[in-house]
Amino acid sequence: MILPLLKYPDRRLSHPCRLIEPEEVGEVVQDLLDTLDSLGSVAGLAAPQIGHLVQVAIAETATGHLVLINPELLWSDGTQREREGCLSFPNTFGWVERPEKIKIRSLDQEGESFEAEAEGFDARVILHEMDHLQGKLFIDRLGKVGKRLVLKRYAKIRKRTND
Repeated sequence: MILPLLKYPDRRLSHPCRLIEPEEVGEVVQDLLDTLDSLGSVAGLAAPQIGHLVQVAIAETATGHLVLINPELLWSDGTQREREGCLSFPNTFGWVERPEKIKIRSLDQEGESFEAEAEGFDARVILHEMDHLQGKLFIDRLGKVGKRLVLKRYAKIRKRTND
């Protein structure tokens, strides 16, 4: 089912998500896929962005959709600083520093554990979505001044679009 996107400052976006139970996975993953597909070209979507406060996300990587269920970061290395945005902050961007390379462990849709390594943009997307599951937004990774500037720009955009 295509669900509406939650937008900042909705408090649910800052709420850490609970681990998901196996019997819940199918519906949440389908809602994420349907909503993600309806949005066109986006890099990923996390369950809390559509109102499900459980640890499920989908990252669009170079190899396709990566479904992440109860994921955890095993290690990271290096740094990259890139411009980052979020569907919950339409048309708003900030410069975010993240690891260059990562390794994660997660469950797949069938409940099987897997490990995956990623680097560059794929690592950024995966970590951005995993942050959502912990109640962290990209603005939480900005310095005090950067966060204030991004929120000021976002307020102007919201006012202009009556959102």
